Amino acid sequence: VGSIGVFAVVRDTRGREEESGVRTFEFVSSQSPIKRADPSTDDGRSEMQKRVDALAGVFIESVAANRGTTAKKVRETFGAGGVEIAAAAKAVGMIDAVGSFEATLVELAAASRNKRAERSRSMSTPTDTTAAESGTLSQTDLDRARAEGVAEGRQTAEAATQAAVAEAVTGERARVGAILTAADGRHAATARHLIASGVTAEVAEGIFASLPQTTADPLAAIRGADRDAEGATPAPTMPVGDGSGAGAATTPDGWRAEYAASKALQAEFVDAEDYVAFKKRG
Repeated sequence: VGSIGVFAVVRDTRGREEESGVRTFEFVSSQSPIKRADPSTDDGRSEMQKRVDALAGVFIESVAANRGTTAKKVRETFGAGGVEIAAAAKAVGMIDAVGSFEATLVELAAASRNKRAERSRSMSTPTDTTAAESGTLSQTDLDRARAEGVAEGRQTAEAATQAAVAEAVTGERARVGAILTAADGRHAATARHLIASGVTAEVAEGIFASLPQTTADPLAAIRGADRDAEGATPAPTMPVGDGSGAGAATTPDGWRAEYAASKALQAEFVDAEDYVAFKKRG
């Protein structure tokens, strides 16, 4: 127990830098001559020592206040920056008692039970004496303390998890609602894509604002524009299932073929599988 104090290290690498051809120039405001104290000089070392001593003073005052003693006693008897073994530390007032982790756990559990009892205004029996008060620690006491600590930890974790989930659900609902509102019923396909992609409502609003106001389905419009630009006739519908029927593609192979036939889709999606995933979500 101990190690009360402050130390600082300043590494001088100037010699190594000079050998490597590195030169460093520093400019310090003239009204602040000790802002960059040079530890290679007596004045610089004195300034650095003054800073370390000041920090140590704050440390020692804090220790004294929390141990109910004086800064003078801390400086003189609390190890002078070294450490003391438990018995010696207790002898000079650095600690209150010597004990094990298990004993401390039992004491904390007992204090927690007492606080709960006070809050609920329940009365304990006259013979009710905790193991910590009697000085005996049974395995049953330790097991009960551990079980209580685990139970309280689980309750806290479950409550935090539920709160986080509720917050996430509320935020997701707000995001989806904002995107659908921005779509204004005219860009449903694009809205579904943006929702599945996880973009924020602000980004989605900017995208919708840039879309033509007269187009109900931007993806369909892009495919039509792609065919017009190539001077081609409308692409034939893709076979469905085993190829015996015709209509809009409804299978992953059909969607891959759509992606391969459209430069607009190739510009819109990373690859064919990205487009297939989008179609599955839709």
